[in-house]
Amino acid sequence: MKTFARWLRRNMLVPLLLVLGAGAAATIYQSMEIDALGYRQLQNAYKTGSSAFQARVAEAMQNGTVSRWERTALLRQYWSDSRALAVELEVGEIAAERQALAALVGGQEGHS
Repeated sequence: MKTFARWLRRNMLVPLLLVLGAGAAATIYQSMEIDALGYRQLQNAYKTGSSAFQARVAEAMQNGTVSRWERTALLRQYWSDSRALAVELEVGEIAAERQALAALVGGQEGHS
């Protein structure tokens, strides 16, 4: 058993640490805020999405920002209903796009 533990430490420690490190890095990356293009995608999807989708976008915007995890889930829901999304290539700064989505969500909540 001691020989196996030595072999495991010598041959498997580095690959295991690499996998754990990559998983941690991916988790941190996905939890970061989306970029301006992501906010523009959500704006366009919000305008044509279902009321259930609009409610999920409003819920995601509760804290003022949207993470990459949330955007992925939101766009999956949108694509399962719609199948297509037009995206404009020219977008503004991230703060302006975030504010535009917040205004769109805030303005639509009273109409639903």
